[in-house]
Amino acid sequence: MRKMILLALAICIISKSNAYNIVSDATCYEIVDNSKNTVRLIECWYEGEHFTIPEQVIWQDAAYQVVSISNLAFKRCTYLKTIEIPTTVKSIAVSAFNYCLKLEQILVSESNPIYCDADGVLYSADRQTLLHFPRAKKATSFHIPDNVSNIGAYAFFKCDGLEKVDLPPALTQVGIGAFNGCHHLKSVVFPHHLESIGDFAFYDCPNLLDITLSSMHFISFQANTFCYQTLKEGRLTLPSDISPNVLNQYKQLGFANVAAE
Repeated sequence: MRKMILLALAICIISKSNAYNIVSDATCYEIVDNSKNTVRLIECWYEGEHFTIPEQVIWQDAAYQVVSISNLAFKRCTYLKTIEIPTTVKSIAVSAFNYCLKLEQILVSESNPIYCDADGVLYSADRQTLLHFPRAKKATSFHIPDNVSNIGAYAFFKCDGLEKVDLPPALTQVGIGAFNGCHHLKSVVFPHHLESIGDFAFYDCPNLLDITLSSMHFISFQANTFCYQTLKEGRLTLPSDISPNVLNQYKQLGFANVAAE
């Protein structure tokens, strides 16, 4: 424990030579704007199961408001199960919670204007973007709310317990790496209005062998969106009256088994 704290302190000290860093309650903050007394949370090494991000931290007799959370800020919090986000936080990096192996729920202050939670899942305040599904959430299936139009980058990163995810009819975009590492995901049905799927969105999903596309037009994605097993062993099902040109475009992406039915 003492070695971990000393290491984290060293990281905070050397992280940015031109920045001031504040250490408080096993957490390191970087001053964003001295004139506005704002800080971002850049590193946490808390070893408990429940952590509440404070609205402010005190440094040199001044109160600094916590306004953002950096990438991989909680990567050392391997025992963390619940995290609470205050009303002051206006920006959360896409990979802030990615390596919280036991994280089950994210809770957001009801007065936060940018973010909200539903059943422990992090969304944008308008609930149109799903931002983060906790990695250790106890669920083998999940129905994404119908009004969600965007799944954020790495939103379901390494959610190994998930076998089935129901994508909403309003969905238009799936972000980079959104389902990367969901090893037990078996099937996915893409809705009619989907427009794009990010790189590596379903990479390292070796059991994803059943993909259905509802749209008649070609959906933009790269061959690296899916892993080798999906491309070579899986089945891509398209609408029966899809054009031969679109059908050929999907075959060129590397799918060995493409059918229109």
